[in-house]
Parts: sequence; structure tokens; C-alpha cells
Amino acid sequence: MAETFSTNQSVKRNVTDIALNLSNTMLSSLENPEDEHEAIHTVRKTIKKMRALLRLIRKEIGEGHYKEENIDYRDIGRKLSGLRDATALIETVDKLLEIATASDYDNLQDEISDFRKKLVAERKALFEEIGDQTELREEILKELRTLKDRLHQWPLKNEAFKSWAAGLKKTYKKGKKQCEQANGSKDPHDYHEWRKRVKYLWNQLKFLEELWPSMLDAYTDSLSDLSTLLGDEHDLAVFKEKVYSADFEGQPSSEMRHFIDEQVRDLRAQAIELGQLIYAEKGKAFFSRNAAYWAVRQGEL
Repeated sequence: MAETFSTNQSVKRNVTDIALNLSNTMLSSLENPEDEHEAIHTVRKTIKKMRALLRLIRKEIGEGHYKEENIDYRDIGRKLSGLRDATALIETVDKLLEIATASDYDNLQDEISDFRKKLVAERKALFEEIGDQTELREEILKELRTLKDRLHQWPLKNEAFKSWAAGLKKTYKKGKKQCEQANGSKDPHDYHEWRKRVKYLWNQLKFLEELWPSMLDAYTDSLSDLSTLLGDEHDLAVFKEKVYSADFEGQPSSEMRHFIDEQVRDLRAQAIELGQLIYAEKGKAFFSRNAAYWAVRQGEL
């Protein structure tokens, strides 16, 4: 089953098919994981897709259903966050090492490599402390199976785009506002919140890409680029907090700090420039344009 809306099916059938596909992806990832880290990453990524779908149809299914489903999926993601964050830190160091090696900061390679060894050791200790993850995995599998059964109860009746897809406009407007806020505050928290909105919008438009593939593919590619920039910025912020902490063995050199700060400034500048292009439209115009695509595909225009 695909993860996109088909214009020749009812909204309920589309939503159910997508939700079932997402549910099955999470279940299969956890049932027999070949790589524990990759399985965790897949489940967390898929949960974000599910929550984006719920936000898209929020108005149609009602606040009660939306809140119950959204909170349950959110809580599952949180159970896995510590394990995933430990791997994300290592991936961040790998990116820093690659950038430093190809720049004037190549003399920092040994220092960055030392950080990596410490973070790998910490991740190993974390997994050893947690021990056998079978119990946690079985607990999450049980919760995911319950949620899968429950999705058939989502009340979806309206075929009007302005009703069932109203969440698209809300997601866009929140992202536009968060872009402006991050640009003004320069606060890492605002950039992190902005990235969440970008990911929700990216997922929602990926669900709808059949409306006009060539048009929406270009837009979602830009959203993906923006998400990567903001994700790298967030990972660097977490890395800074980690290695600048008094509890971390071995503080970074002044040159290392300058290198990290330089990367953060560059990522933010690129993100703001791209974000201003992505959010150039007013929320109403953005929504009306996508509603028009749906109407064309339904033969209503």
C-alpha cells in the first residue's frame, strides 16, 4: 500500500490505507529487527508521519479522537527517544569530522575523533544499562497493535477538501510563524520547533503529491532540504550542550568552539533564506491553491 492519497478513492479509504501502511511499517521494524538502532530510527520517523496524518485530518475526526491518538503515538516516540538521541550525537560528530577534514579546520580531526570515541562508549553503556530490549519492544508492539485496530474507528465522512484537509493550512501557518520567530530570536528552541512544523508539512504534502507530482515534488524537495538544515542545526545544539557540560570528560578547545559556532550560523542563514521562499505565500493562498489541485483531480473545476 502506498503512502499517498489516490484521487479515485474516498477520503476514508485513503486515510485508512495510509495509516495501515504506516502501522505495518512500525510493526515489521520491531518484530524482527536486524539492526536495533535502525529499527528505532524507522519507528520514530514513521510515528512522525502518523502524527502528520492526524494533524491533516484533525478537524474531520474531531478533537477527542485527534488528542487520544496523537498523545499515544507521541508517548511511544518518547520511549525510544533516548536510544535514538545517543546515535544522533554520533552521526553529528561524523558530519563535523567530514566538514573539518575538507576545510581549514582539518587540524581538529583528532579532537573530533576523541569526542566520537567517548560518545560511542556512552551509547554502549546506555544500551548495556537498559539491557535486553525485548521487554520494551514487546510493550511497544502491543501498544502499536492496539492503535492499529483503533484507526478503523476514525470518523471520516466528509469528502470536501476544506473540511478533511483543514489541518494543512494550520500546519503551514504555524511553520510560517515559527520561521519568523526563529529568525528574530536566534533561540535554538525556536529553530527546533520550526523543524517540527517543517516535517509535518513535508509529510502532509507527500501524502498529497499525486494531486500534481511535478509541482509538489519540487516543493517537498525544498522542504526536505530545509528539514535537513534545521535538523543539523538542532543536532549541533544538542552536541554543544553535551560537550560543553562540566560532566563531559574533556572540554572542547577554543578553536573547536569557534568551528561549531560557525557551522550553526551557516546552517541558520541557509535555513532562513530557504524558509522565506517556502513560506512566501499567505496561509489562505497556500491552502486555496492546494484545494484547487484537489478540485481539478475530482473534476470539480
